[in-house]
Amino acid sequence: MCILLFAGRIALAIDLSSAKGTIAVDTYGSIAATADRSGLVRLFDITIPSRPAMLSSFTVPRELSGIALAGNSLLVSGQGGVQILDISNPRQPQLRASVELGADAPMVKAAGNLGYTAFGSTVVLFDIGNGEILGQRSYSELEVNDLALSADSLYVLSADTDSTTGFRVVKVPVKESLDAPISSWTSDSVLQAGLGRLSLY
Repeated sequence: MCILLFAGRIALAIDLSSAKGTIAVDTYGSIAATADRSGLVRLFDITIPSRPAMLSSFTVPRELSGIALAGNSLLVSGQGGVQILDISNPRQPQLRASVELGADAPMVKAAGNLGYTAFGSTVVLFDIGNGEILGQRSYSELEVNDLALSADSLYVLSADTDSTTGFRVVKVPVKESLDAPISSWTSDSVLQAGLGRLSLY
């Protein structure tokens, strides 16, 4: 499988044929990371985009669903919460901290030293440096389907389990607290059943 990534203005094609089941990819600077559901994580040097070189391959002992790179930190989300790894030496990643939620965290995003994840209808803000939870807040009674960062804003997309009763998107400022939304959009339109989880792009 070939996954196309955009790192700045560089279109980077990485051959992930040996990483079957890859469910998450992220880039930061000259590093790319991939993860598959079983917990296999791979780090690549993408200094030369046409020739990515694998730096390390390791397994996180939990089922994964999301990944994010932030400087020398790698965040992996999934069963039980989020793990934060120090990748100062990308050939030997070390576990720095965990954000234990007692629930599955289907996604994770990073903005500077701030991390965002969610479980159920709750958004969780945490410190990437030490894993401390800085805040938790629900912006809707619907389940959080995805999170996205753009400039200084976090977008939260919520919808019901089968996406048939509409959805809600809220825009929240990126800061060390989960504040009230700057703005929000709600659709009560009935969507096609069976769409599953919705995503922001």
